[in-house]
Amino acid sequence: MKLRLIFLVTLCSTVLGLLFWRNSSRYPTKSILWRAGKTVIELSLVLLTALRLPVMLVSWSCLWITRPIQTPWIKVTVGVAIGTILGFLSMYALELLIIIGVFGIDDITGDRDGFLMNLARTRREAKVA
Repeated sequence: MKLRLIFLVTLCSTVLGLLFWRNSSRYPTKSILWRAGKTVIELSLVLLTALRLPVMLVSWSCLWITRPIQTPWIKVTVGVAIGTILGFLSMYALELLIIIGVFGIDDITGDRDGFLMNLARTRREAKVA
């Protein structure tokens, strides 16, 4: 039991540090409090998604991995292959999927092209129209 607790604490602290490093490198102009808050929110989102909806975490990770590919048919082929591999990993090595999900979560919560930015842009355009 103690070993399992040590493992979970180590995993959470590693993911927390990785998320804070990622947010600090992507958003250097934001305050430390903002980056820490975003880190905690993203950590809870990644862990809850891994526990309840691992398929969603697999899809976010696939989107992040295939983001640089420009050709549509290659992107789909690589996405299906990566999705199958990550889906298999989600049954046996969920920790690895969580670490990969750390990089993919910013596509959802990010300022630049993430879901929340697109939602804010849509609301602004709806008010103008």
